[in-house]
Amino acid sequence: MKDEPIFKSMQAKDKILGIYEKLLAAIPYKNEQLTIPTSHGKTFCICCGNENNPPLILIHGSGSNSSIWAEDMKKYSDHFRVYALDIIGEPGKSELTRPSMDGDTYAQWLMDIIKYLNIKKGSVNILGMSLGGWMALRFATHYPEYVKRLVLLCTAGITNLKLSFALKSILCSLQGDEGIKKICRMLSHPQPLHPEAEEIIMLISKNFNYRRYIPLFSDEELKKLSMPVMFVGGAVDAMFPSEKSGKRLSKLVPQLKLDIIPDTSHVLINMYPRIIPFLKS
Repeated sequence: MKDEPIFKSMQAKDKILGIYEKLLAAIPYKNEQLTIPTSHGKTFCICCGNENNPPLILIHGSGSNSSIWAEDMKKYSDHFRVYALDIIGEPGKSELTRPSMDGDTYAQWLMDIIKYLNIKKGSVNILGMSLGGWMALRFATHYPEYVKRLVLLCTAGITNLKLSFALKSILCSLQGDEGIKKICRMLSHPQPLHPEAEEIIMLISKNFNYRRYIPLFSDEELKKLSMPVMFVGGAVDAMFPSEKSGKRLSKLVPQLKLDIIPDTSHVLINMYPRIIPFLKS
């Protein structure tokens, strides 16, 4: 089956990636930017922190790229060697290909990266947000022996998307720019989005083709999570029912730390004060 096109036009792609390049150039701390070869194409990676520190991989959500971690990375790099990956098939600098979400493709993609970075078995910490959490789960359920600790932020693949969000998204899509802004505010509650961030999100929303299908993990798959796992969700997440996700995980994952944040929706950035103690415990 032919890959779904990622961007709606080459002009849109160039504009989005041009803004991303400016954001990368503006990172105010020492970092390295790598292009990692994998069996599914090149993968862009931002690295920072002492190379002797324990490894921490960050994986962003859908319709995004590693610039979302810019502030978080500095905090994590005080304790870890941090690797922020651009997911293939998303609006970043990785390969513009989008393999099927079924099977082990994305687990193999992450394994290629871990081997390239020479990360030892049992030593890698992985933190994924939304779609990135799904990617982290796909790897951790296939290769639990590689993962030291796993952090899932508002993660896809545990429970279905809320029907209310799907309906609101359809209605908002008919309202042009104002509708996109409504969705942004719905997802970022209670934090107001910076006008520049809102502008970038609007540009991506209008010019990027989102994934239509994200499969759920089975009970048998989730039971393979033998490592310590932290699930962080917003109590009023507009996309996924966090409490329902937490309850499902608590029945299947033996070493689970559950953190449901009151009056908070889907976009969970700057969570490092909650996460670093878990990763270091």
